[in-house]
Amino acid sequence: MSRSPRRVLIVGYPDAELLDIACPSDVLDAANRLGARRRYEIVLASLDGRVVRCESGLTLVAGLRLDQVDGPLDTVIVAGGIGHEAAAADPRLTTHLRRLAGVSRRVASVCTGATVLAAAGLLAGRRATTHWRYAARLAARYPDVTVDPAPLFVRDGNVRGTRPRSACSSPRHRRITAWCGT
Repeated sequence: MSRSPRRVLIVGYPDAELLDIACPSDVLDAANRLGARRRYEIVLASLDGRVVRCESGLTLVAGLRLDQVDGPLDTVIVAGGIGHEAAAADPRLTTHLRRLAGVSRRVASVCTGATVLAAAGLLAGRRATTHWRYAARLAARYPDVTVDPAPLFVRDGNVRGTRPRSACSSPRHRRITAWCGT
């Protein structure tokens, strides 16, 4: 009997970092190709369901609007990027993230995506990591979050986070494939 795939939602927004979207999706796709015990169904969503213009200027097509996404989800991943503060300031986005966290087994951020999770209240009372350049700002803005820019990967309950550029590194690949059950 075939088990249903694990649904993974990657959340993009204007000026997201392309690598912060592409690397997690590529690693999960690799897990599928390497024989993950349960396959991953990976979807990119945005507020309006249209293209996500990354900070590099490249665009990615979102498969869904966030209001079209329902549960259950295995994982919600929020990308980082220079647009993270504008994304964190958008109450529509943070409201959707709180809703989706309630129907997801786990929530994760890549790099400055931690700012968006913090704005949604999903990091309150938790440990998080982000780019060293933004760590002090994140800690000052969200004093209920313990910010530590040193680790490549932080896991606090059902919330995970990674530092920049670590999403594609070999150690990160090993962590994700172990996390994925391959």
